[in-house]
Amino acid sequence: MRTNKNPNAADKIVRRVRVCIATAVLTLFITSCASGPPRLHQAIADKNEAYALDLIAKGDSIEQKDPNGRVPLHYAAETGQTKIIEELIQRGADVNAPLPNTMTPVVFACMGGSIQAVNLLRENNARFSGPTCLQAAAAYGHPLLVKQMLAEGVFVDVRNYDRETALHMAAAQGQLEVVELLIEAGASIDAITVAGLSPYSLAVINSRKPVAFLLLRAGSDPDKHCCGGGGLDGFYSAVAYYYAAQYAEENGMTTEAVNRYSVAATRFDSAAEGFDRKISEISGRQVKSLGLEFLIRLASAAANTPLTVPGPSVVSLQEQKEILTNLSERSRFLAKDCREKIDALQK
Repeated sequence: MRTNKNPNAADKIVRRVRVCIATAVLTLFITSCASGPPRLHQAIADKNEAYALDLIAKGDSIEQKDPNGRVPLHYAAETGQTKIIEELIQRGADVNAPLPNTMTPVVFACMGGSIQAVNLLRENNARFSGPTCLQAAAAYGHPLLVKQMLAEGVFVDVRNYDRETALHMAAAQGQLEVVELLIEAGASIDAITVAGLSPYSLAVINSRKPVAFLLLRAGSDPDKHCCGGGGLDGFYSAVAYYYAAQYAEENGMTTEAVNRYSVAATRFDSAAEGFDRKISEISGRQVKSLGLEFLIRLASAAANTPLTVPGPSVVSLQEQKEILTNLSERSRFLAKDCREKIDALQK
């Protein structure tokens, strides 16, 4: 989605929200300084192999947990340091040490993308879940590991408890090469999650335009989207058609481009009306807070800039109102842009 015609609104949204992010990051930094990982964990995280092996030899605990419950083997697996993995296993480290969310070292190895670390853990009797590892490798952008999982027979469309496939995860994270690989392997382009989201939906929501175009080229339906109506949902729905219209225009599909720009314009209008209603609610103090994550998604959608939520923070009602006002203006600007595109294409 282009923003060069009217950059101030989107930039203002991003600046406003990033103030909140900075506050949250500072809080997390202070907390981490007070309760950081033990020195062995830190040495492994820093990939200081010699120091880490020395600490192990001198008796540092290989079962000690960091503040998040991770043992040294989790760190070594994620960073792919096979010598440290071998040393920890020889000294009796639990290859299946779980976190509260059941993530074991082999899952961390899949997140890190080291085929050698994954295979080493499996050779030492680590419990291996092909579906979990496929989705972890896809989300973190490791095509070689994804290929190995598929070659071993892991079903390309295996789903987690939210009904997400590896393609959903790769699309959401903008992992273009993995998305292409999964499509070639026969992944379901328009699979729907529990929340009603397709891979294309997640590419739109997370501002992954190259992935969105790749999915459209593969035949994804832009209307396979849970969003609609006014406000943020309506905005994402509009962007889904805006991307589809741009794709059609770039590929010489004039009639289709006109139709999609028309749908996008109508949906941007509805989104603007929804934002205006939320502004009225804030003005009348009918809401207490929109929530930081919601506001960051607003900023991400408006500025086409993927943002993350590092932790809790506070945004005043006045700031929320300003963000919504900017996004309402942005929606109307894009609706106008769609109609100008239609006029140009019909000449």
